[in-house]
Amino acid sequence: MGETKKIEGRWDGLNLPQGLYRIVAKLKDENGSLVDLMEAGFVVWDGQTFPKTINFRYAENYFWINGEPTFMCGTDTWVNWFRSPSQSDPLFWWRQIRTMKDYGLTIFENLQWIPTGYRFSEHEWRKLDAMIYLCHLAGIVYMAGLLIREDVAADDETLEQQAQFVAEFARRYKDADGLIYYLNGDYMLLPKKPEQKDLHWQVEQTRRWNLRLVTAIKSVDPMHPTTGEYYQMPVGGIDLRLTLDGLDIANISYFDEPQKDLRRFAPVFKLIDMRVYGKSLNIGEFGVKTHPAWERELGATGYHIRRTEDEQYRLFLLLPQYAFGLGASKVQNWCWRDDDDQVFPWGLIHACDDVPKPALKAYRAAALILRRLRPVWRKPEVLLVVPDSSRLQPEGGKSLHAALVAANTLVSLRADFAVASDLALNEDLLKGVKVMFLPGVLTLPTETEEALKRFAERGGIVYRSGIGGETQREFEVSDFCEVDKVLRERYKQVLEKANVPLIRAKPDLPTLHAFKIPIRDGFAFVFVNASDKLVLFTAHPTETLAIRMWLGAWQVGLIALENKGRIFVAEGSDQIFVNGELVAEGKGHFAVVADDGSDLREAKALWLFPTEATMVTIHRRPNAPKLKIAEVGEWRNGKWQVLDQAEILHNRNAVTVKVAEDLKGEVVQLWQGGR
Repeated sequence: MGETKKIEGRWDGLNLPQGLYRIVAKLKDENGSLVDLMEAGFVVWDGQTFPKTINFRYAENYFWINGEPTFMCGTDTWVNWFRSPSQSDPLFWWRQIRTMKDYGLTIFENLQWIPTGYRFSEHEWRKLDAMIYLCHLAGIVYMAGLLIREDVAADDETLEQQAQFVAEFARRYKDADGLIYYLNGDYMLLPKKPEQKDLHWQVEQTRRWNLRLVTAIKSVDPMHPTTGEYYQMPVGGIDLRLTLDGLDIANISYFDEPQKDLRRFAPVFKLIDMRVYGKSLNIGEFGVKTHPAWERELGATGYHIRRTEDEQYRLFLLLPQYAFGLGASKVQNWCWRDDDDQVFPWGLIHACDDVPKPALKAYRAAALILRRLRPVWRKPEVLLVVPDSSRLQPEGGKSLHAALVAANTLVSLRADFAVASDLALNEDLLKGVKVMFLPGVLTLPTETEEALKRFAERGGIVYRSGIGGETQREFEVSDFCEVDKVLRERYKQVLEKANVPLIRAKPDLPTLHAFKIPIRDGFAFVFVNASDKLVLFTAHPTETLAIRMWLGAWQVGLIALENKGRIFVAEGSDQIFVNGELVAEGKGHFAVVADDGSDLREAKALWLFPTEATMVTIHRRPNAPKLKIAEVGEWRNGKWQVLDQAEILHNRNAVTVKVAEDLKGEVVQLWQGGR
C-alpha cells in the first residue's frame, strides 16, 4: 500500500509497418478487477513517405485540395502539445486532429518551439515527424510555426543561423503533401540603437528578415506556400503592406474590443488584400473569451473582455463567411482547446473531457457551407490604391486612416474592388480596371504619376484626394468604420460615371454589405447585416437576379447558384426568395446545401444547418424526389453518426423539418432512405 514501482517493458523485432499504434497499460487488483488504465501512442514512419490524402497546393489566390480551389477553415495550437504531460502524446494528437477534421476543418497550425542554437535534436525531430505524419493520415494541412515571436532586427550571424534552420526544416519535409511554412507570428522588432527607431530602417529590417528566410526555404522547397502572421494594424516597421516581400500569403490576427471587432473588420481586413500581386488574404487568428474571470468589472480590457456564448457563436458563424466575401482564402481561430495545465479559455472545446463548445458547431456550419464552393479569382474593375509611399512620412498615419475610410465606403456601396499599392502600379496590373481611388495622398512616386497619366489617357477614371487644394474628406471622418454620407454619395457618383455595376439593394443601407464571389460555373453572393437591427432587404446582384431575405443583427446570408440558375446553397433568416420564388424559410437563421451540387429544389439529398431555427421548410419542384428521412448527426472518425431523428413533414411541394431546441446547431441530413 502506498508503494510506487517503476515497470518497464520492451518489444523487439516487431517489424511494424508505418502508422499510429496504441499502447494500453492496465492495473488490476488481486482479483483481476480493473483498477486503473493508461494509454499512449507512438508513430512508426519510414522518414520518406507521407500519405497522399490532400494533393495540396496554392495557386490563383486560393488553396487547392485534391484538384479543387477550396476555402479553408482551421485552428491553432501551440508548443504545449509538445511539452504538456497530458498533451504531448501522438494518441492525444491523433484524436484531436481527427475531431478537427470531423468538424469540417482542413488546416491545423502549431506554434512550435525554437530549439537551442536553432538546431533540433533527433528526439525533437521525431516529435515533429509524428505530428506531421498524423496530419497527413487524417487529411488535414499542417501549418508549421517556425520562428514564433522572434526579433526581426537580427544581426547577420543570427539571421544566417535562422536561415539554415528553416532550410533544414524544409529539406526534411519538402516531400510532404499538406504543408505551409509559417515564419513568424507576433513579430517582434527590438531596436538596439537610437537610430534603429527610424521607421524606414525598421521596415527595411522586417523586409530583409522575411526575404532572407523565404529565400532559404524556396531554395530547398519551391512548392509549398510561406506566410507570416502580422498584427491587424501596422506596429512600427512590422507593417504587412510594406514588408510582405517573398511571402505568398497576406495574413493577420484579428482581435478587438466588443462591437469594435465587428464594426472595424471589413475595412481593416480588406486593406491587406494583395491579390493583384498573387498574395491571398487570410485570418491567422480570431476568437473571444467567454470565461467570467474576464469581466470589465474585474479589470478585463481590450479584446480580452468577456463575451456571451451567443456572441461567440455569432462570431464563429459570421467571420469566416464575411472574410470569404471580402476575398479571403482561409481563416483560423485561436485556439482549438482550453489548456489542461492553466486557465486559458480561448478554445473551442473544453479541457480534459473535450466537450465541444456551442461556437464549434457554428464554426462547423460555416466551414462546411464554404467548403462546397469553388472560388475563382477575377480582377475587379475598381481599384483602391493605398498611398504606401506616404505612410512613413510624419503625417503618414493620416494616409492609412484615409485608406481605411475609403475601403469602408466602397464596402458600404457593395462595390467589388481590389487593393493595390502606389509603390507597385504597372500596365499589366491596370488592365481591365475602369476606376481608381487614391485617398490620403501626400506624395506619389514619379513612376506612379506617369502610370496614372497613361491610365487616364486611356479613358480610366482617377479619384484622388489628400493633396493641398483637393478634397481631404477621408481625413475628416473621425472613426474609419463610420460611413460619411457625403463621401459615400461622391464615391457612388464616381463609380456610376465609370459605368461600374454595384449590387443594388432596397433599402440602400450602408450597413448592408454584399459581395459577389465568382465560383466555378457560377457565383456566390454573401450578405452581411453589419448593424444591430433586424433587416429585410431585396438585393439585385445582377440585372436579372433579385434576392430577398431577412437578416438579424450581424448575421450572414449566402446564395450560391450556377450559371444555369441552379441554387445549391441558401442561407439566411425567415424567408429566402430568389427572383420572387420562395426557396426556403425558417424560424430563425439556417442554411441548406444540396448534397451533390444539384438544385436545392430537386436534389436527392440535402444538408440542413439549423444554426438558430427549430423549424425549416425547403420548397421543392413538383417532380423532386421525396425526402423521407431527417437524421440529426455528426461525423466521428470520418463516419456519419446518427444522434437522433428530426420530425419531417410534407406539404404539397415542400418539406419541413422540426428540430428540438437542444439540437440547434447540429447537422441534419435529409435523404430518400432505403440504403
